[in-house]
Order: sequence, then structure tokens, then C-alpha cells
Amino acid sequence: SGLIVQLPLDSKISYHYLLGLLNSKLIDFLYHDLVPEENRIFPEVKPVQLFKLPICIQESKIQLEIEKKVLKIIEMKEKNIGNDSSEIETQIDELIYQLYGLTQDEISIIEKEKKQ
Repeated sequence: SGLIVQLPLDSKISYHYLLGLLNSKLIDFLYHDLVPEENRIFPEVKPVQLFKLPICIQESKIQLEIEKKVLKIIEMKEKNIGNDSSEIETQIDELIYQLYGLTQDEISIIEKEKKQ
């Protein structure tokens, strides 16, 4: 299973940025709040559900930093799929929290939920 995404040629976001965003704790938290599929064996991701997610589209240093970190993870995994990328993933999550302007209380709620 997978997800196919096609961006317009004049899109202001890159695939790597979108990949980092869609795999972030924030978007995962929002998606599960939007689409509760807890006990489904084969949950479905539908485009109509993805369009409801708040995708931050702005050219910024943070967005470029997220892209770089995603590329770093891809390079690590290409060398050895077993490489641990959790530290970089945490850095990406922190950048995304910053990009969306989350408060420490909001971040704590997401982090607590993701630990369960």
C-alpha cells in the first residue's frame, strides 16, 4: 500500500517537505482526530480526508530545513534501511510545531497522545 501525490508544476511545496509533513506527529495526530479508524485492520486513507488536513504552504527557512532533514533520512535509509532516523524525525517534528505556531501545552498534548 502507499500514497500517490501529484503536485502542480508551480507548487510552492516540494515532495520532500510534504513527506516530512505527512509523516509528522502533528499531522498524524490531526488525521486520527479527523478520521477515527482505531480498530480497523486495513484503514483507508482517502483523498477527501487528506484535503481536510491543514497543510502549511509558505516559503520559509523552516520549510527548507524540513526538506533537508527529510533528504538526510532518505540518504540514511538508502545506505542501510536499518539506520535509526528517530533523532532527525524528532527534529522535523519540532520544526513543524514551530511552523504551525503551536504552544508548549499543545505540543505536550500531541506528544502524550503519540506515546500511547
